[in-house]
Amino acid sequence: MKQQTHKNAGHKARDSSVGGEQIEGHQAVLELLRAGRRRVQRLMVAQDAPRSSVLREIYSRAAAGDIAVAEVTKNELLRQAKTQSPQGVIATAEPIAAIPLVRLAKDSLERKAAPFFVLLDSISDPYNVGSIARTALAAGVDGVILCEHESSAITPAAAKAAAGAIEHLSFAKVSRAPSAVGLLQEKGFWVVGLDAHSEIYLDDLEVLSMPLVLVFGSEGRGMSSLAKERCDVLAAIKMYGQTESLGVSAAAAVACFSAAKVRAETRPQG
Repeated sequence: MKQQTHKNAGHKARDSSVGGEQIEGHQAVLELLRAGRRRVQRLMVAQDAPRSSVLREIYSRAAAGDIAVAEVTKNELLRQAKTQSPQGVIATAEPIAAIPLVRLAKDSLERKAAPFFVLLDSISDPYNVGSIARTALAAGVDGVILCEHESSAITPAAAKAAAGAIEHLSFAKVSRAPSAVGLLQEKGFWVVGLDAHSEIYLDDLEVLSMPLVLVFGSEGRGMSSLAKERCDVLAAIKMYGQTESLGVSAAAAVACFSAAKVRAETRPQG
């Protein structure tokens, strides 16, 4: 375990949730019902919504969970929608609880030798937050850390982009990214910041199989300067074509699966 000390870890958030109260779209609502982690308060379906297999399962799971389905007109549903394409179904539910970062790190380290976290620093676009959450779940990430003052919460747009992934992930919320970096380093995590200008390539790092945090910054300015300074290493994604960088959601997909591949190959067998 690395022995590093960072004062003023500042890991406590001002409230205990990361959003996610309104869920729109077939897959996002279905995963809300499948996961069963949150109490569903209201479920609305447009009267003329095509009865797809997904919608039939939504009805079935709602009935099994004793959740009333309000069939409303398309115009009424659109008035309630907060995204441009709710796909004829909207649910409201209890917000997603934020796990204190100290507890998330402790519990993850108790479950496995090398947990894998993603930290979102200054990513304000809800679509990117949701898309990264979807990638994180697919890549086996153990926790997603949001920054209260810089990153978007789980808005309806983020939830729709995540296509249900938010129902199966653990989330922590911190005030700012640098404090989270320091706390996780104290717990023995290696913190790797994605930086397109780095001369070190992510694929060349030997620490990807260790307790790991990948930090992603906003498309405009990247990571905050202090978070960048505190990372153990800054790494870039190797490019093979005529482009200097990827958008943050695409970069997160490449980076998370690059790390996942290394971690799968080094995981103890049996």
